[in-house]
Amino acid sequence: MSSFATKLYRSLNPTVITRGSTFYAKNPNLVSTSWVYNRLDTVKIIDATRHIAEHRNAKSEYFASRLPGAQFLDLENLCQRDGPLIKKMPTEDQFQKMVERLGISSDDDVVIYDTQGLYSAARAWFMFRVFNKNVKVHVMNGGLVRWTTEAYPLEKGKYELPSKKGSFALNPDYSLICSMNEVNQRVRDYKGGLTKRTVVDMRKPCCYHGTCHAPIANLPKGHIPGSVNIPYYNITDPYNNYMIRNPDELRTIFEKHGVMVNEPEKMIFSCDYGISSCVGLFAMTLLGRPLESCCVYDGSWIEYSQQKDAAIELC
Repeated sequence: MSSFATKLYRSLNPTVITRGSTFYAKNPNLVSTSWVYNRLDTVKIIDATRHIAEHRNAKSEYFASRLPGAQFLDLENLCQRDGPLIKKMPTEDQFQKMVERLGISSDDDVVIYDTQGLYSAARAWFMFRVFNKNVKVHVMNGGLVRWTTEAYPLEKGKYELPSKKGSFALNPDYSLICSMNEVNQRVRDYKGGLTKRTVVDMRKPCCYHGTCHAPIANLPKGHIPGSVNIPYYNITDPYNNYMIRNPDELRTIFEKHGVMVNEPEKMIFSCDYGISSCVGLFAMTLLGRPLESCCVYDGSWIEYSQQKDAAIELC
C-alpha cells in the first residue's frame, strides 16, 4: 500500500493509539494492532511466520497477504545446522547480514508478527534480544489474524528488498541461551534433590508424555526428568484472534504447574527444537519476570534425546 493510500485509510478509519492491550499497555515487548497501524511509516515490520505443518508455506502466504511494508524473515534458514536435524540460533554474522538486508538498523523500532499469533514471532523476538540486548523490538499481539479481523490494510504480491541496507550493531547476551551441559546439570540436581524442576517443556502434551511421534521422526519419546509441560498454544486464546491471555490467566497456567513468576532459580524453557520454548519465555517477561532470569534450551528435545544414555521419562 502506498503512503498516500495509508494516509487516506487513516483519515477514514481513526483509531485509538495504545501500546499493547489494557493488560500489557506498559510492557514494551508487546504492542497492539492499533499501535502498529499508527506507526506504519516509522516502524520496521517483520513477518516471522514459520509453520510446523509441511503443507503450509510461510513465504507463499506472505506473498498472498501481509502488513504494509513488511519484510519476510526466513526462520527456516536463519539458523546453524548441527547435524541433519538440529537447527540452532544463527551465528552473529548470519543474523547481522540477514537483518541488514531487510533494511533494519539497531536503532529502529522493530515490530514482529506471524500468522499464528505468537508461535514463531516469539522466536524472532528472542533472536533480536540475544544479538542486541538493547534493541527496540516488539511483538504485535494477535499477529496477522488480529490485524485482518480488525480490517486494517494489507499488501500482497512479490516484494523487493530495501534499496538501502540497515546497520545493525551487535551487543549480544548469550546468557539467554542454555546449553545441553546446563540442562544435564539441572537433571543431576533434580535427581539429587537440589532443585524442584529442570525445564518448562512447551511441547504438545502427547509429545511430552510420549504418546505420539515428535515432529522429527525416529527420535526417542518422552521428556526430560523433572520437567513440567505447559503447551505453547495455551499462551494465546484461539477464540479471541490468538491474542495473548490476560495476566491472571497466564499466571494461573504457569502456577498450576508450580512455575512461579518470582522464583529465584533461573527458568529454563525447552520444546522440540527451540521455537515454541521462546513463547514461554516471552510470556514470562509479560508477567514481569526479568528476561535475564530466563533462558531457552536451544537444542531442546532434538538435541537432548539423541545423547548417549540420555535420562528420559515417560508418563
